[in-house]
Order: sequence, then structure tokens, then C-alpha cells
Amino acid sequence: MIKKLRIKNYKGFDDLKINKLSNINLIGGENNIGKTSILEAIFTFYDRINPQVILKPLSWRGIPISLKNNTPHEIWSPAFKNYNIEKHIEFQFDYKDNVKHNVIISIERYAISAIDPEKISKFDNRNFQQEKISEYSLHVKSFIDEEKKQDIIYFFMNDNIATKINFMQGNNIKQAIFVSPSVRSTTRDALIFSEIYREGLEEEVLEALKIIDNRIKSIIPLAISEQKSIIHVDIGIGKKIPIYYMGDGIVRLLHYVLAIINTKNGIVLIDEIENGLHTSKQKDIWKLLFTLADKYNVQVFATTHSKEMTEAFVEFAIQNNLEEKSNYIEFFKNYKSEKISANIIDIETLQYKILNSKNFRGD
Repeated sequence: MIKKLRIKNYKGFDDLKINKLSNINLIGGENNIGKTSILEAIFTFYDRINPQVILKPLSWRGIPISLKNNTPHEIWSPAFKNYNIEKHIEFQFDYKDNVKHNVIISIERYAISAIDPEKISKFDNRNFQQEKISEYSLHVKSFIDEEKKQDIIYFFMNDNIATKINFMQGNNIKQAIFVSPSVRSTTRDALIFSEIYREGLEEEVLEALKIIDNRIKSIIPLAISEQKSIIHVDIGIGKKIPIYYMGDGIVRLLHYVLAIINTKNGIVLIDEIENGLHTSKQKDIWKLLFTLADKYNVQVFATTHSKEMTEAFVEFAIQNNLEEKSNYIEFFKNYKSEKISANIIDIETLQYKILNSKNFRGD
């Protein structure tokens, strides 16, 4: 479990420090204050050996990216503070066992000078000598307690992102899953649920969905073509229907449950957790998330704009003596320096602020 983190020169963050993290972390603050960016930063830290590491957050925000039509600078630079690629991004994560993990991401110009073709992916060796190496390459280095673990360069070649591995010592990086209201893949959902179904864990998903609709009697992935399956549910009308016909609340809850069960010992990042969920169900949903996260040893980070969702979070945590396993992080900005900072508010103080109409969302 991450206990504290530091993020430098990533998107809107100059030097963000959060010195107390817990099992379930709820993040609040005004619009455009970095709540989604902190989730993207954590995901990037864990996805660092993926050539798509910078592209994924762009796609989640609906930004069209074409390796053919966009330059390397246009693709890499949005991840850097003020698009300034002269400074490197740095992530520093401290874990429960006091192990320190560092990741440094920088832009190198003409970094690929001598290349071993056996270490490069996604290009035709026969055409290599005729290819012009991209001017801007993404250089990712990671360390555990200052010992180098990975050193990788990503660069453009033949309208693909190619990889040069300088050093790789193990790749047993924890899994992180990003759950966004704007990202939906029925095929991916079916694949994940099929694995859960194969392991006999479908009842956990079923019981979770009954929080919103107790008509659901069963849940199963069904093929709709030779290449595609969709999750269907039985709600007692004589035929099974695609779960996506049942509304955003059900689909959002499905994504939360699939993410946690599928990410054992990992990290789940939920953006706008209240999205699509009625206030009357929010306390039950926190009970579900706390229970599943504890069972599968998953650390959860969630953002919210909702006072009601925060109230439900506080109420459930205090009623069940979970103050030590829950955490509220308030993001705010110094409007003179434009620097974004984070303020940790313990659960009892947060309850006091809510009951006495005090500010707690970066107001």
C-alpha cells in the first residue's frame, strides 16, 4: 500500500506532496484543481513499462491522438507541467514497508544513437536503416531504494511507438485500473467478468448490483457474435438483457466491482465516484467498496464533487470504526503562485466540518 507520494512537474502539479494515504482515499476540491490528474499520475507510475503510458490518459479525456498526424512533441508534452519538456517528471512513492519507489520520465533528443534491433519492437528490421529516428524520445527510469529496476526509451517509428530496453530487472509491478465515467468497453467488461465467472466469484458481482436493482437474479456473459460477448442479466422478464440497458448507476457499480475483484493486491482509481449513483444508495456503496477492498487487498483512490457522497463516506467510516482505513484529501490552489497543494483532513475533523457547514472542498 502506498503510504505517501510526491509528484513533480506532472500536468498541473509543480511539486505535490501527500504524506498520509490509507486503504480508501477520497479526493475533493474545486473544478480544474487536479483531482483527475492525481489518478492519472498514479496510473502512469504503474503503467510505466507500457509504450502507451502517455497516450492512455489523453484517450480517457477524449483527446484524439494519431501517431501518423501528431508529432512526438505534441503527444509527449501534455504530461509535463506547462508542456515544458525541459524539466523531467518525477514520481516518489513510499510504501507501507518503507520501501521507496522512484520513477523519472524525461524527453531525450536524438537519444537513440546506437540501437540493438533485437531490443526494438514494432518495426521492420529490413527498413530500419532507411527510417529517421524521432527527435523526441520518452525516457522512463525507475528505482527501488535507489537501485535501478527499469530503463526504457519509447520513440516513434513507422507510425508506431517502438521500445528500446536499456535495462530491465523484473517487471512485477502492481496492477492499477482506472475507472472513468467517460470510458466504457463492453468487450473488456465481458472479458474481465468471464474470468471472475470462471473463478466462481459471480455471486459477489450479483449481490453488489442488487444494491441498485434487487430484481437481478443472475448475471452471465453471452456471445452476440463470433468475436464479441456482452454481460447480460436476468431481471425476471423471461429473457436475459444486456446490463447496459439498465442505466448508468448499474454500469458504474459494475465497473467498480469488476475493477476491485480483478485487481487483487493492486490499485483502483475511480474518477467522479458519485456519477450516476443516487444519494440513497451511496452509503451502501461505500460499505461494498470497503468490504471488497479489504477482501482483495486493494487500495482505492476516488475523486468526488459531491457533498452527499462525502457525507456518506464519513458516516459509514465512523459508524464502523474505519477511521484508520479511510482518508480525505482536499485539493486547493494558491491563486497567487498557481501552485496546487493537498490538505489531509482526518475523518472526525471532516465530520465536524460537514456538520458545521465549514469548507472542505477547496472552497
